[in-house]
Amino acid sequence: MTHRGTPSLIILCLASCCLLHAQQIRFESDPLPFILKGWVAALAVGSETWSVRILDARVDKPQWLLPSSVDNNRIHSDAILLDYSIPSVTFLKTDGMALSVGLVRWAGTIRNKELDETRAYVCELVSVGGALFYFLDSHFYLSPWAGLHLLVAGDRELSFSHGSYSIPRLNPEASVRIGYRFSI
Repeated sequence: MTHRGTPSLIILCLASCCLLHAQQIRFESDPLPFILKGWVAALAVGSETWSVRILDARVDKPQWLLPSSVDNNRIHSDAILLDYSIPSVTFLKTDGMALSVGLVRWAGTIRNKELDETRAYVCELVSVGGALFYFLDSHFYLSPWAGLHLLVAGDRELSFSHGSYSIPRLNPEASVRIGYRFSI
């Protein structure tokens, strides 16, 4: 595995620069990773229109998304995303929506069930996605979202004693975030 410190420092630096001009801060989490024996935490800083969001997550990928030959795909994900927000979208009956693009880094492990061999991998992905916002009050919101992650660098195929596993080039994802927003 490669060193994880450098991407974290870059994320911290970019977030700090954005914070200097920030008008609002958002904290977000997502219940789906908790259901899948993991967690997710996100922090976004920026204006009503543009924000930088950093995300840290750990999740066990559901078995039904994996080939029958492998299991225990544990992923630790770091991401930095640029969000473009639109305040309200009448035809969608929402309190707003956001379009996102960013970089994601996965450091994970996966096990070949038959051989009981585990392999580690690290890969970088480009992510695009969108979210809707439904405010419960002036601070709390629910945000259904969907994203597509494209594998662009890093490990693509993991070799086992007998056989291999190819990390999918396209990785769709969807869930509902719970968030808290406040102005600064």
